[in-house]
Amino acid sequence: MGHRHLTLQTEGSAETDASSTNKPTDQPTTQPENLFPETLFPALRTGTQAAHQQVETLTCMQRLFMADYSLAEYLRLLRQLYGLYAPLEEAILSLSQQNPLPWGYGLKHPLIEQDLHCMDNPLSAGPAERLDLTALPVASTSDRNTISDAQLVGAMYVLQGATLGGSRIASHLEKHFASATAGEHTTVQPSFLFYRAGGEQPRATWMAFQSAVLAQLHASQQDPNKAHNPALFEQVALETANAVFGCFYQWMSRI
Repeated sequence: MGHRHLTLQTEGSAETDASSTNKPTDQPTTQPENLFPETLFPALRTGTQAAHQQVETLTCMQRLFMADYSLAEYLRLLRQLYGLYAPLEEAILSLSQQNPLPWGYGLKHPLIEQDLHCMDNPLSAGPAERLDLTALPVASTSDRNTISDAQLVGAMYVLQGATLGGSRIASHLEKHFASATAGEHTTVQPSFLFYRAGGEQPRATWMAFQSAVLAQLHASQQDPNKAHNPALFEQVALETANAVFGCFYQWMSRI
């Protein structure tokens, strides 16, 4: 993994980065090193619960299950999602310095682009706005490796975890649009490649992602040159995950 900082900022909003989300106490809670990295994902799940629940209150997310949800709304949603996922995933690629990304993560923004193309609404018809991401200089610290790797895990935790509900949304919308357009002549067919990104068994895909992360962290902890500071790693991963959730909420609240 690379050694670059990922900083998240939305246009017209205050900068959201590892120093401004869920600020830690002066000293991070010390975790027994022999429990790391098994403590990582439970800590992320608990520590991001409030931010995750806030995202679920977004009007655009609640509208997905309304009886009058329209194809036009779905197209607006996809275009807004593209403006979020494209810069986030580009930043993650830069941070990782690996392509394809590790741990079986598949890029989501090309799937959104394909969905729009399949629905005769390509990005070229009117480029979507994009979340403004800016990068900070790399911190001069001996724990730079821990910080960059933890940021990568925290960001990908949110984006990969988002696929868990995707298949449910896709199944619902397929039935909804089939019923809503019954008897109507339409050449536009809804496409759900983005929401099907987790595959036929999104839970298994999610668990495989976590297992791959833990396997790599276990291996790193056995190498004195690659071993991470457990408390710092969990702290930075959590801050980054909450920052991504915060960007999601701010960006998607625009529609």
